[in-house]
Amino acid sequence: DKVHVHAAWDSEEEARAVGEAIEAYQRQKHNLNDMAILVRASFQMRAFEDRFITLGLNYRVIGGPRFYERMEIRDALAFFRVVANSGDDLAFERIVNVPKRGLGEATIRQIHDTARALRIPMLEAAGNLAESDELKPKPRAALREVAANFERWQKALETTPHTELAETILEESGYTDMWKNDRSAEAPGRLENLKELVRSMEEYESLRSFLEHVALVM
Repeated sequence: DKVHVHAAWDSEEEARAVGEAIEAYQRQKHNLNDMAILVRASFQMRAFEDRFITLGLNYRVIGGPRFYERMEIRDALAFFRVVANSGDDLAFERIVNVPKRGLGEATIRQIHDTARALRIPMLEAAGNLAESDELKPKPRAALREVAANFERWQKALETTPHTELAETILEESGYTDMWKNDRSAEAPGRLENLKELVRSMEEYESLRSFLEHVALVM
């Protein structure tokens, strides 16, 4: 067959066109196992994965995890989830010490115990411990900063465009700088994935609506 060139306005339009082509091939009795999409970088997979999930097309990623399963994406989403819902303890526990803040297992366990004893979210428990004498100065200061950050971001949630807020969260948390300072071969790709994640949020009205979408595709 001849090679066909298709010009697309953006990644979403490209994904729609590819999805339509795949469905057309399926109607012609072609097998999905005989089709493949080659991408230059992992961040380009996001639009295709979203589209295939919407269409109900089965797919598998070769050479790495799916976009939303990548570590940096899960970390970023955890930050966003806690901002949108301070009671999301699983998300909070994932990123309370990301980037490294000098919080050991004993401190995390103490946050757990306090939250359970008082029946409050871990974020609130962390804030309470930060203002008490139950921790040493270093972890207390780290938790005070974490609590202050989330309080500030949650206030901004209602007034700041969600894509701008997402960038702010990743910057102010130190997460973006963590990967900028990382000298591993994977770091540049992780930064590109984070940029794609934020860019993809433009399609949604709010942070919460974006997170609802992600919950469906993960």
